[in-house]
Amino acid sequence: TGVAMGDIVTISYTLYQQVLCRAICIKVLPGALGKGSQARVQWFALTTLLLAACYLCANLVPLFIDLVNLIGAVFCTVLSCVFPPMLVLALRKQDRANRTRWVHWVSDGTAAAVLVLGVYLLVSCTLSCLVVLGQDASKSGNGPFGCHSINDAGS
Repeated sequence: TGVAMGDIVTISYTLYQQVLCRAICIKVLPGALGKGSQARVQWFALTTLLLAACYLCANLVPLFIDLVNLIGAVFCTVLSCVFPPMLVLALRKQDRANRTRWVHWVSDGTAAAVLVLGVYLLVSCTLSCLVVLGQDASKSGNGPFGCHSINDAGS
């Protein structure tokens, strides 16, 4: 099953890479979409360069999953729990004349509560991800191009 999984990953990457490379070619290298040997060489060079870049990114960052968790903890909480209440509060500040007083209190209070919750989640999730990142970094065998699992289930 390990070989089959590698084949599935290779096929799916190849399909997704074609879409990404076509978008890059449309914007940056339109000659690679033409006909002829020059276009094929440009297409081959671009797809090979993208493959090498993806391979290096995946293998040079030994704690890639922890990096993804940290990025998610920071950006998901900010984009879903911090910015929307800030925008609601800014809108309410501009539009106070058109609403009754109790609606202001309810909407402002709800937005402020979500904003406080968002800041709390941002700080706690980010700190938690940093702690896990530090713990995983201190384990042995996590160097670049190391194929060691950081899962403790086998120990």
